[in-house]
Amino acid sequence: MKPEIKERVERIRKGEVPEGYKKTKVGIIPDDWAVKKLAEVADIKTGPFGSALHKKDYVKDGTPIITVEHLGEQGVVHDNLPMVSDFDRNRLKSYVLKIGDIVFSRVGSVDRNSLIRETENGWLFSGRLLRIRVTTANISPSYLSYHFHQEITKQRIRSVAVGQTMASLNTQILKDILVSFPPTRAEQTAIATVLSDTNALISQSEKLIEEKKEFKRGLMQNIISDQMNDDYSWKFTKFKDIFKIVKRPIDKHPEEEYKRLTVKRRLGGVQLRDIKKGKEILVDSQHIVKEGDFIISNRQVFHGAIGVVQKKLENSIVSMDYSILRCNEGFDTEFLFYCMYSPQFKKTIIKRTQGVHEEKFVFLFNEWYKTLGLHIPSIDEQKSTVSVLNNLNENIQILTNEVAQFKEQKRGLMQLLLTGIVRVEVN
Repeated sequence: MKPEIKERVERIRKGEVPEGYKKTKVGIIPDDWAVKKLAEVADIKTGPFGSALHKKDYVKDGTPIITVEHLGEQGVVHDNLPMVSDFDRNRLKSYVLKIGDIVFSRVGSVDRNSLIRETENGWLFSGRLLRIRVTTANISPSYLSYHFHQEITKQRIRSVAVGQTMASLNTQILKDILVSFPPTRAEQTAIATVLSDTNALISQSEKLIEEKKEFKRGLMQNIISDQMNDDYSWKFTKFKDIFKIVKRPIDKHPEEEYKRLTVKRRLGGVQLRDIKKGKEILVDSQHIVKEGDFIISNRQVFHGAIGVVQKKLENSIVSMDYSILRCNEGFDTEFLFYCMYSPQFKKTIIKRTQGVHEEKFVFLFNEWYKTLGLHIPSIDEQKSTVSVLNNLNENIQILTNEVAQFKEQKRGLMQLLLTGIVRVEVN
């Protein structure tokens, strides 16, 4: 950041007004910027209410309807959009959208909005939305959409939303919202273009992350699940030969503090539950865990409550509601952890689970441990498999960190550009 811009930011942050700027109800902005109520620059319309539209009116092929669930900062999400017939579209023609309209959440997350683009032109908007349509040639719809995305505007909107249990907006509330904008549409468009380019970079990176995750899922299916069934070089091995049961009982000291662990469902991993003194732990039988231990929740394993202890949680304790396993020689801990994501491993759990309600299923650990197992390759193949998957994980994490940085940069850009702290040059 240039020194003069940094100085300007600091002065404005302190409430000082730099030369060429003015103090307004929306904050300190350039002298040549205007502040107007939204009603002065846009028309606002609420989506269809009551009997105007019901889910029974939805059809497989027809005109899509945008709902609150489909609003995203990067645009409208097109997945699983409901549709209505041509008859209903004609009946609801006053709710047809145009390119450049902004659809705004009316209830719940009242600061969610999306700009309608060419692909959504002619679609409808639902009753839980408000439609904002710019009515003056001096305002860029794209700029106005980004204006609503900046945090200070979101906070302003939340502060005037009504309702105690669920925040909601109406047309009058939005009409009174103040917006600030540069003097020319060209400068507004230039600001929107900079932010759109940043959005495109974020979208590309997020798409690449999803592609890598999908590739990883497919790879795990191919190199773990399928080969477990089909590859004769993979040897079927019972769990009792893969793992050994570990018990490390402790004698609790009343005043000593202990870290207690829990295992999250859906393979959410082993996590710290709490820290308690010995006298506060009512269950006497407690066991120490070590890095690399597999922890199985005997009550929740059907829901994927199984994980591996990380180094930072070593020497924590679990009760006898958990089984502690450790790999025998010739088996790789990380490979077996990846195996737990496979359908074959899930099937072994189901086979040794009893009950009529999933929240009360009983896991027959001893039978599972002694009678069932998996097809396992040689230790060298286990390690090479782990190397491939770990490299994918690292790439995904690097991309995820980059996206987080891009989003932080975007927030900074919005703060600078949408308040005029930094001006965009217009050719």
